[in-house]
Amino acid sequence: MSERKIDATEFENASIAAARTFGRKGEVNVVFSGQQAMTDGNTIYIPALDTTKPLDEGTARVARGFIDHEAGHIRHTDMAAFTKEMARAHAAGDKFHAMLLNCIEDVRIEDCVRSEYPGAERNISGMNEKLVDSVVERLGKVDAKDPRVSMPIAIIAADMERTGVPGADKMVGAIPKEVMEMARDCIRLVDSKLR
Repeated sequence: MSERKIDATEFENASIAAARTFGRKGEVNVVFSGQQAMTDGNTIYIPALDTTKPLDEGTARVARGFIDHEAGHIRHTDMAAFTKEMARAHAAGDKFHAMLLNCIEDVRIEDCVRSEYPGAERNISGMNEKLVDSVVERLGKVDAKDPRVSMPIAIIAADMERTGVPGADKMVGAIPKEVMEMARDCIRLVDSKLR
């Protein structure tokens, strides 16, 4: 049986409605451009899709994962407080604090989205699975023994491990054990605050 193909333009249009539903905000814009997923609280930016050909199911699932994740920020992140804290960290030159804050918030909002929309699990897992190899490659280029470098990634790895993302073991294996244990403790703390 052949894999179902999805018209890319129709997918983009349907994504706007999904983002508005997930974000519970009627005026959410979705822009397919660039190579990074992010939101400013009003617009969700998703990596560009090739609209000249149909999407395969895997590509669509990853894009849906980005949408679910970023709409989760719109719904669950106090964007004013988050933006203020990120700006403060960047102004102080504290890249570690900014990355750590973002990773912990990512874990928290993904849990919220999974709880509210159980179908989002498949999309978020697909998105995270897609990120594994690029993150492992990045870890190979830095001093992973330095917790200021590896801790933000370890938090994401611990969450992927906890939620059963295929390939998470590759990330976990690239991070020192003591850093992974601290990250697992952090995930347990975030998880306990959600209950």
